[in-house]
Amino acid sequence: MKKLTILLALVAALALALAACGPNYDPNYDNGPGIVTDPDYDFDIDPDLDFDPDFDFDDPWGTPDGWVNPDGDPDPALVSLIALLYEGIDEVPITMDIELTAANFEQFVFIDYIEGTTGVVSQAMISAIPHAVVLLELPESADTAAIAAEIEEAADPARWICVEAEDSGVFYAGNFVVFAMSFEGVVNGIAANINNVLA
Repeated sequence: MKKLTILLALVAALALALAACGPNYDPNYDNGPGIVTDPDYDFDIDPDLDFDPDFDFDDPWGTPDGWVNPDGDPDPALVSLIALLYEGIDEVPITMDIELTAANFEQFVFIDYIEGTTGVVSQAMISAIPHAVVLLELPESADTAAIAAEIEEAADPARWICVEAEDSGVFYAGNFVVFAMSFEGVVNGIAANINNVLA
């Protein structure tokens, strides 16, 4: 009986402590919009909301200038080559194309910017999908094989938060380097397409 009395006393004390710590809303006080205790809160949605004519469908998240693509759209010729590298591959996720610049080069290629290089990154639109294919067009004087080896050594297939690419590969032909981090089937498919696309 003593144990039951002590237990009930503890439960009562806990209930009083919780009540004392809880919020104390005054219904006559303006708690601000969104607080359901505010008697003036209006749950009705205005059906006549105006559409913003300046909304940018190409950049719905309002990416700040200077993040990854400060100079505009990537070279359409390089984007077309990426599309050809994907031909016949079933596992390619939905992607977006990002222009490589001196500012974002190391972010995607893992080495210092090479003067005179142009390029494009085809990256999964969903950041939880570990997929990126980088196509570099190097200056004619560049040592393509040495640059490809440098990228391969520096590459980090776990550059995404909480996910890691299943496979990666660095390929080159002429003055082009292709660096792929993705699913094994995608990397193998790109490797098979390299000579046909970039020869």
